[in-house]
Amino acid sequence: CIVEIPLLYDRSLYPWIQRILLVTASVEQQGSRLMARNGHHREHVLKMLAAQMPDSERRKIADDILENTGSLEALEDGVRALYA
Repeated sequence: CIVEIPLLYDRSLYPWIQRILLVTASVEQQGSRLMARNGHHREHVLKMLAAQMPDSERRKIADDILENTGSLEALEDGVRALYA
């Protein structure tokens, strides 16, 4: 079973979860994607990202990390490799 928790910040809240996968990208890429997807202005996007847990902290609770810095195909390849 896979559970998507976009803003997971405390692993202990979900004791039944066996592994945590973090899919991450640079702040610049996250901002660009949010602006393109939701039409938000840069200032709004920066405030949204600043309100979230820093990537360095999310990495500490992750068992696996996929860098989403390239194409969708590259991300899919990473998912397939992890699944295998």
